[in-house]
Amino acid sequence: MLAKPAATRLGGHRVLLLAGIGRNLWLGLIPFAPASTTGLVMITAAEFLLVFFAGMFSPTFATYRMNATDDAHMSRVVMAWSITNKTAQPIFIAAAGLLAATTSTKTALTVLAAILLSATVFLPWRHNSEDSDRAR
Repeated sequence: MLAKPAATRLGGHRVLLLAGIGRNLWLGLIPFAPASTTGLVMITAAEFLLVFFAGMFSPTFATYRMNATDDAHMSRVVMAWSITNKTAQPIFIAAAGLLAATTSTKTALTVLAAILLSATVFLPWRHNSEDSDRAR
């Protein structure tokens, strides 16, 4: 519900970057949450912010992909994206479980939070004016 108004107000590219960082930034709180009410609040806040920013990122990124892809290649891009997501997610979930089993849950969560935050370098930091022109 908020992705379109935010993109209209701030610009789709800015929302893509802010939400791309925001969905991963809060995961670093989870490993440091104590076993108390404070920890529960920290985890709840981190999960809420993750879902909030992911909800902004996903439709904005889908729009970005559609604007950056020629119509002739759209079905290939959508299919490749779908297959990659359905393949990569179980592999990384299993790898995270293996990491947690061999180290500790806190270590695994810290490593995963760092990896996800470092993945923000792959966001489209340069604003491509052609994508904006195509969206109009």
